[in-house]
This record gives sequence, C-alpha cells and structure tokens, in this order.
Amino acid sequence: MNCSDFSNRRLESKIPENFGDLQYLKSFYLNGNKLRGSIPESFKKLARLENFSLCDNSLEGRIPPFLGQMTSLKSIYLCKNFFDQTIPPELDSLPSLEYLDLGNNFLSGKIPNELGNIESLIELYLVDNQLSGVLPDQLGNLVNLEVLNFQNNEFIGPLPPSFKSLNKLTYFNVQGNNLYGEIPDIFEQWQDLRIMNLMGNSFSSPLRGQFSKLKNLAELHISDLIGGSSSFPDLSGTKILRVLTLRNCLIADRIPVEIWNLPDLQYLDLSFNSLFGGIPQAVDNSLNYIFLRKNNLNETIPAWMNATSYVDVSENLFRKVSISPGKTPNPNLNLFKCCSNETDEVAKRDQVDFNCTKGTQFYDHLYINCGGESVTVNGRVYEADVNPRGESTFFNRSNWGYSSMGNFLWAHRTSLC
Repeated sequence: MNCSDFSNRRLESKIPENFGDLQYLKSFYLNGNKLRGSIPESFKKLARLENFSLCDNSLEGRIPPFLGQMTSLKSIYLCKNFFDQTIPPELDSLPSLEYLDLGNNFLSGKIPNELGNIESLIELYLVDNQLSGVLPDQLGNLVNLEVLNFQNNEFIGPLPPSFKSLNKLTYFNVQGNNLYGEIPDIFEQWQDLRIMNLMGNSFSSPLRGQFSKLKNLAELHISDLIGGSSSFPDLSGTKILRVLTLRNCLIADRIPVEIWNLPDLQYLDLSFNSLFGGIPQAVDNSLNYIFLRKNNLNETIPAWMNATSYVDVSENLFRKVSISPGKTPNPNLNLFKCCSNETDEVAKRDQVDFNCTKGTQFYDHLYINCGGESVTVNGRVYEADVNPRGESTFFNRSNWGYSSMGNFLWAHRTSLC
C-alpha cells in the first residue's frame, strides 16, 4: 500500500500501535476524524513515509521528537489538534521536509533555532498557537520558503533583518502578535510576494517606502501603529493591488489620487486615521468595499460612491453629499455623522441627535431579539433584528441603532489534499 486516505470517516479511537507495521506506506491522510491520544512510537518504523496528515482530530501531547528520525518525510500536517508543549528541535534532521503545518494547536515556548536548518521548507504554518519569544534570526536561512504564516501567537520583538533573504516568499502573515519596532526596509528582494499581513501588532510609525517595489503585491494589511503621525506610504510600484488595509496607522495626509485609480483594487480600508482633503469626483477602479470611518475628510462625498457596493464614510467632516437628483441613497452607504453640515438633506438621513440634557430620559428599557423576528416573551416585546447588512451600515429604530463596518476577508481555508 503506497497511499491511504481515510479522511472524514468518523473514526473514533487511538491510532493503533501496529500502524507502524505498514512498512511500504508512502502517504496517508486521516483528516477530519475523532482520533485521540498521541502519535504512537511505532510511527518511526515507517521508513518510506513521505507525506502524512492528521489535521482536525483530537490528538494531544507533545509532537514526538522521533519524527526527526523519519528522514524520508516531505510533508507533515498536524493542524487543528490539541498538541502542546514545544516544537521539537529534532525536526531539523529532516533533509527533504517541504511542508510543515502545526497550526491551531496549543504549542508554547519559542520557535527552536534549529527550525532554520530545514532549508528545503516551502511552506511553514504555526498559526493559532501560544508560541512566544522573538522570531529567530535563523529563519532567514529558509531561502526556499514561499509561505510563512505565524498568525495569532504571542511573538515579540522586531522582524529579524535576516528575513531579507526570504526572497521566494509569496505569502507572509504575522497578524495578531506582539511584534514591535519600525517595519524594516527588508522587502525589496521579495519580488514574488502576493500577500502581506502585519495587522494587530505594535509596529511603530512612520510608514515609508518599504513596500513600493513589491510589483506583484496583491494584498497589503497593516493596522494599529504606535508613535507619531505619518504621511501616506509610497505604494507607487504596487500596480496590481487588490486589497489595501491601512487601518489606525496614524496617517495624517491626503489620499493620493493614484490609490483611487488602481485598476484591480476591490477593497480599501483607511479607517481610523487622520486623513483630510477630498475624494475625486471621477475614478477608474473596481472597488466594492470602501471604509473611511473616523477620519477628517472634509470636502464632498462624490456621487459615484452611491453606486459602489459598500461604503462607510461615517464620522468625518464632509461638507456635502453629492447624490444625483432622483437617485435613491444606497442602503450600504453609511453616512452616520459623516458631515460637519448637518443640514445636508442626504446626510440628515443618518444623523442621530439624542442629547439627554437636564436629566431627560427617553427610555428605561430595551429588548432586542438578536438575529430574529419580533417576539413577545412574558409580556415583553423583543424587537426584530433581521437586517442582513453589516459591511457598511447605519441602522436605526426610534430607540436603538448601530453603525457597523468591515468584511471578514479570511473566511475559508485551502484544502490540504
């Protein structure tokens, strides 16, 4: 038997010790079952094994160091289990390992320096664990790496200068850690990079021209910078951007005209900055999502925004909303507190002015059936909450409402097999 796939078979047991007797096995896949316990030591007898996946089970304990003795291995997928403790440094003895996925477990401690010795690695996933410490300089030795995903851990410190050598990367994601320091100018050689995600860290401003030479960059995500104000970063070389997020990046500047005319741009999030100035009255782009909430934009909201799928311009200082006469305002155009001139007839649609002065109290209770129709329970009427919109919405009733924005961009996971 060279290959065995028993994924999603509702298997419920420990992996039997005699599994190691399948001496001719080259690949096996047991994803999406209910396997429990640990990986049996008999595994190391699988001398011909090249690929295995045990993702999405209930396996636990430490990832066994003896995997480092299985020198024929090319791919290891152990994601979505309950493995804990540290990553075994013995994995550096695998001369042909190309794919390593240890994501969605409970791994802790530092990334072992030895992991940087596996120069054959092409994809490395350590997402959604409890890993900590600084990122080892030795990871810069992974010169064949194309995918690095360390999202949602507890890493600290700066991005290592040695990462400059990772010039085959197409995907780089360190979202949701505690990394800090200036975003270094190490990306010039990353000419194949398609997606970069630095969101949810504590990197320092200002943004400069670190990304301007990434000609194949399709997605750039940065948020939550600390420090002083920044000008809008130079993105002049990123001609094929499809998604751009610069949220809460301390940008105090005008939005460059060239951003509005990127032909492939579909998603733009510049919310929670200090942007000022205006928006062009005519553009040439493919935008479906525009989020500009909480800035200081202060000219006219152009008519073309009313025809865009989802637009949030709430909490700005616009002077006027330009919508052609007879045109119905787009329900997904969020104008909540968009304008300094509250007498603008369109802007007034999304104004709320309940000022509870002099002790005045309008309501002393509120009942909402979240996500459902109106119901009466014990004499209390729970109001319906069935509005399907949320990407860029101001929704209000006589006594309650909400202003929402955003879209979840990462709602799928690429299949392993």
